Amino acid sequence: MPQRTCRVTDSLATLDGHDLGRPARLTENPVIGDVAPPARGVLAVGRAVRRIRDPADQVRIRAATAGTAAARRDAA
Repeated sequence: MPQRTCRVTDSLATLDGHDLGRPARLTENPVIGDVAPPARGVLAVGRAVRRIRDPADQVRIRAATAGTAAARRDAA
């Protein structure tokens, strides 16, 4: 769920030294699966929650992210 959104009015993007252009409003909204993202550039900050149904996946994911959570606690 987005907690904060900001409209992107200007940006600079390059890939391997090539200018990728400026933000533009699309004439038609793109669709990714069943989701239609905004036609204008938007930066969204938020969080998502997903239930992990397989206990083995839960153990693997907790082990892989344990250092990340500790780093966030230390930075706070």
